Amino acid sequence: MSFEEELYRENIMEHYRHPHNRGALSDATFKGVGKNANCGDNLIFSVRLDKTGEIVEEVTFQGDGCAISLAGASLFTDKLKGMKLSEVKLMAPGIMYSLLGVPISHTRTRCALLPYEALSDGITKYGK
Repeated sequence: MSFEEELYRENIMEHYRHPHNRGALSDATFKGVGKNANCGDNLIFSVRLDKTGEIVEEVTFQGDGCAISLAGASLFTDKLKGMKLSEVKLMAPGIMYSLLGVPISHTRTRCALLPYEALSDGITKYGK
């Protein structure tokens, strides 16, 4: 394993043990759900937009999962804060691989993409 991969793995474990932005958001503009039936991971993403409805002001997640899905949710929520909703909508699922920074095995693909799926579900339900 390269030094860089080891740093990313340590970062994943740090976000898993001490996730950022984990908790409820009572005044969310929209919420989305992601579930992985294969392993039981589930996430709820809550997003609050600013008064203009254009900027992600706050984003949190709740749920249970493995190190990959929970660390991914932590990293993803950090990235989303302050972004324009129009930019968020243009993100592709591959952003999760970039944020995690380590090769993801085929069996862990759904775990890695779960945060993206939860956010996408919320955006779809929001409809704007």
